[in-house]
Amino acid sequence: RTEEAVRKKAYMLGLKAPNKWTPKEKKYLIENYAKYGAKECAKFLGRTEEAVRKKAYMLRIKFQNRKGERK
Repeated sequence: RTEEAVRKKAYMLGLKAPNKWTPKEKKYLIENYAKYGAKECAKFLGRTEEAVRKKAYMLRIKFQNRKGERK
């Protein structure tokens, strides 16, 4: 199938391309993920917890729980 055909079908199905991460969002995640985790960062950024976890994984950031242990 052509790229145009795929785009048209996606449009007809109401599908949207995933939102790209802005430099500001990445910076926020780098500075806050280890301390606050996916749930709080997702709320602040307006993204799903899964999206935040995946981006943190790609950026090699780990959540540090309250006991100071990394997950």
